[in-house]
Amino acid sequence: MSDIKSLKDDEVLFFTNNDLSNEDYHAETDHMNGSGLWELFSTCPANWKFAEEKKKQSRALVFGTAAHANHLEPELFAREYFRMPEKEDFIKRDDNGDIIPQPNFITSLEAAKEFLKEHGVAGYSKMKEPELIETVTNTAAALGITDVVFWHDIVKKANEERGDREGIRGQDYDIIQEMRAVLFNNESFKEYFVDGMSEVSIFFSYQGLRCKVRLDWISKFADMVDYKTTDTANPERFMRKCFDLGYPLKMALQREGFKAAFGQKPRRTMLLAQEKSSPFVVAPFALSNKTLMIGYAQLREAIATFKWCRDNDTWPTYGGGSVIDLDPPYYLENAFRHLWEDVKTKK
Repeated sequence: MSDIKSLKDDEVLFFTNNDLSNEDYHAETDHMNGSGLWELFSTCPANWKFAEEKKKQSRALVFGTAAHANHLEPELFAREYFRMPEKEDFIKRDDNGDIIPQPNFITSLEAAKEFLKEHGVAGYSKMKEPELIETVTNTAAALGITDVVFWHDIVKKANEERGDREGIRGQDYDIIQEMRAVLFNNESFKEYFVDGMSEVSIFFSYQGLRCKVRLDWISKFADMVDYKTTDTANPERFMRKCFDLGYPLKMALQREGFKAAFGQKPRRTMLLAQEKSSPFVVAPFALSNKTLMIGYAQLREAIATFKWCRDNDTWPTYGGGSVIDLDPPYYLENAFRHLWEDVKTKK
């Protein structure tokens, strides 16, 4: 990290995943990344500068980060993530797939109260969780019932086994493994994850700004590949999502990082999209020249805005703080165009 802090504006540093962890990459704050520039471009400087740090990661973000690790760094995934149990894991089914009732599998406080009710124990309605569990345990022991299982105990044991690892819902963990199987069992997609480099961190300067990127994968053919989990890989819908989430801007910055580190353009700038629901369809997208031109235009505007705000220590809100005319959106303007056209005619 000291090498990064002492990096001169005309110097470039790059690290493989073994040299710099994802955590250390994100902890470095002297360089601007694509996500920060997109947030500044798509919202306003004030929002980027003064928004409180989002400490709690969403389930979708945890899922995407874990999927990246499993596909690009499987050893890291095994070391840092843990499959949490699901109630479905303990449900017994008959040969037809129908659930076999397990009256002594206590999965909730309501189930605990139902157990006590069935066995003639009163006064449980206002019990807190610890007392309720203790009462069920004592009742079961007194009645000679030996197969009582508490979901609470299963989770507690799993957390003890988990240690410092990130706990992932069992359902999500299993989906991530299935997604990996689809990727690596299909010859069409192996080229993106075989015989290349993963999680390459690059620190460089672009347009007078100290920047950093972390490339998901560089193939043996010099393709720059960014892996994306998505609700849909349908080209038309994914295209819209691509621009809504700022992928062109971010990939333009990654492309400049690639050029700074390796002295050449990547053969292709690609997004590898995979759906998060079965059958986990995969679709590779190469960013066209038009898309890259838009990405570069957004990137240059974001950098210019950031540098002006930084140099002047001024971080304006939307519209630069000026009053903003609230015009109707395009579809309503067309629908009600007759209103102002009638006014013009009368004049």
